[in-house]
Amino acid sequence: MATFKFYLKRPKVDAETGMFLSIHSLNKRSKFYTKISVHPKEWDQDGQRVIKRTDRSEANAYLATLLAEAGKITSRLRSERLNEPSSQDIREELEKLFGESENVEQSMTFLTFFERFLEKSAMRTNPKTNQPIASATLKGWKNNLRIFQDFEKFRRRQIRFEEIDFNFYAELKTYLEKQRGYSLNTIGKCIKVLKIVLNDATAEGVNTNQKFRSTNFRALSEVAGAVYLNEQELEELQHLDLSNNKRLEQVRDWFLIGCWTGLRFSDWKNLTPENISEDGNTITLLMQKTQKVVAVPVSPELAAILAKYRTCEGQTLPKLISDQRFNDYLKELAQMLECLKAVFSKDRTKGGLKVSNQMEKWQLVSTHTARRSFATNMFKRGYPVPLIMAATGHKTETEFYKYIQMSPSDKAEQLRQLMIGSASAQKLRIAE
Repeated sequence: MATFKFYLKRPKVDAETGMFLSIHSLNKRSKFYTKISVHPKEWDQDGQRVIKRTDRSEANAYLATLLAEAGKITSRLRSERLNEPSSQDIREELEKLFGESENVEQSMTFLTFFERFLEKSAMRTNPKTNQPIASATLKGWKNNLRIFQDFEKFRRRQIRFEEIDFNFYAELKTYLEKQRGYSLNTIGKCIKVLKIVLNDATAEGVNTNQKFRSTNFRALSEVAGAVYLNEQELEELQHLDLSNNKRLEQVRDWFLIGCWTGLRFSDWKNLTPENISEDGNTITLLMQKTQKVVAVPVSPELAAILAKYRTCEGQTLPKLISDQRFNDYLKELAQMLECLKAVFSKDRTKGGLKVSNQMEKWQLVSTHTARRSFATNMFKRGYPVPLIMAATGHKTETEFYKYIQMSPSDKAEQLRQLMIGSASAQKLRIAE
């Protein structure tokens, strides 16, 4: 026997939410989305009626009509087919009668679509790599869904596709700056996710508002004072006596492997002795983030680290721990070096204001410092940028140069060395 009951799409939110009719028949359920949106405080679930609204009579009349028609459809289909109709059959007949099959997606709110987007993303592939969406990416998207849910609660009204324009962009940016106190880069990531969801909604025909494609609708970012370790600092780290601390020694060696390969921490996890060529000159690896194969030359510095873990049975590697524990131990390790106790100014935009924090350099060292150190030190050596990018896997020079963390004095010194080299070469030509 078919049964019917109305439910709110999101009964716990402090904002208007959609409503659907749950159709239960033959042990299966189907949902028919109504044209009604109400605040949970305006809905009596037990009484199945809208309350505390000026238009409640009209809304309840619509729901009563919908329920009556569902009963009539069920009776008609049962009589025609001589058996109980399925919940899907009843829903399809309701859509024919009320025309909701054409309008349900258009009336879908941004958050409703975002939730569905996440459900589908867990099963879809990245169109650029043809690989499943990375778990870290999915986690970031879920965090952003919570941010937009809080934003909707703060503004006390639903986010609808048709209102997402530059005024909405400014409202969101102000909320993230003033209410959440987010940095410019965090805000930029939030805007980037917003545009990803809007692009998907547009592709599915759910969204027809194209104002988010405006050049003013930008995902802002800034270089927020990241650090790198120069070659002298890396040498001091390598020669630090850790013979009585195996835990920090293995953290140190993994960090140095990263500094001389430019690989991300996610790639350290996949690095095995099999990735090292038989002659020991090259490491070849499929990068997890980009699914791109890179070949990194084994420098003398890297060879010295690998030699420590070579046994009579073959090459091994240090033990690797979780990224959170690794970063904690890495800061403990970095603090042991006097050269990393120099004060470093970390400038960034937070809450809409420029903020400058004075910190010792060791406090800013993380696993990603290794990748920046590789890119910056190879660049300072004067190696061609395309060759360095081939090792790091960067696709564009714009992205690559974000990793170059040279101070003004570093740049001046590099230019001075180039001048000296150029002057020496000029003197040789004159002498000849």
